Amino acid sequence: MKISKLDRFTKTPDYREIFALANRADISNDVIHHLIEKGSDFAYLFEKELINAPKSLRAIPKGNINKILHLSDIRIAWNEVYSHIDELKILNMINDAGIKTRIVDFAAKTDVFIERSLDDIARAELNAGRQLTENEIGTITNNLKHLLN
Repeated sequence: MKISKLDRFTKTPDYREIFALANRADISNDVIHHLIEKGSDFAYLFEKELINAPKSLRAIPKGNINKILHLSDIRIAWNEVYSHIDELKILNMINDAGIKTRIVDFAAKTDVFIERSLDDIARAELNAGRQLTENEIGTITNNLKHLLN
């Protein structure tokens, strides 16, 4: 069942629980990222089951990593995608199928970006013997932003 613009996932299953059960993981120190954003103006194009499916969710550690990777880098990138889609809609140069394709394609790019960023951050923290600062995490993710293009 696809959602309407009025249905902002207020009655969905607990996606955190879905992720934890599917991955047999303790996510108490993580936020869960939806590869296809559940709160976007275009969420109505997707089925709830897809957006909340374990394959569509990623765990991101709370703290500096979440702040830089999730709430900054990915947020800014999605905003740019949505802005571009809005421009195309105004010019009648994109339909719902095209919007859906662009969102799915960009979600795949964010997935690669998240995976590579988390790997590089974990490796750097292991080498440093400590958690990285916001600036250090930002340097790592900045070097990977080309993956979002």
